[in-house]
Amino acid sequence: ACRPTRADDPPPTRHASGAVIDARGLVVTSWQAIGDATAIEVQLTAAIKVRGQVLAADRVNDVAVLRVDAAALGAIRPVPAGCGRPPRTPLANGQEVVALGTPINRGTDVFEGPIARVTSRTMIADLRLRPGSVGGPVFGPGGDLVGL
Repeated sequence: ACRPTRADDPPPTRHASGAVIDARGLVVTSWQAIGDATAIEVQLTAAIKVRGQVLAADRVNDVAVLRVDAAALGAIRPVPAGCGRPPRTPLANGQEVVALGTPINRGTDVFEGPIARVTSRTMIADLRLRPGSVGGPVFGPGGDLVGL
């Protein structure tokens, strides 16, 4: 879960899901979650909330890459991003994908839906997410991380 923060920030205005993708403390989420913020808070577990730094944010592709202190991850295992290689099971229209989200005060929810369209660079799926779940990982039929 991620939310923008600044030294003089009022209470949080946005909540989103995300995924740890590297043991060095890299987290990905939706650009919608952070907007133009440069520092955020990341809720790693119910008891662990840490400051994070925005490394990259892309409004057009709706993705943001954050860094948190790797020591704070503890036993959290990263989700392999698989960058640079195709998914084990090629994506096709009509296949089911599964998204994970962490709506406020609800734990982790699982959302399933069909792929509506696949192109060489994008996959669009029809998923009905609860508020706060945007930015969570989406897994394809072979279990690979295929989107946010």
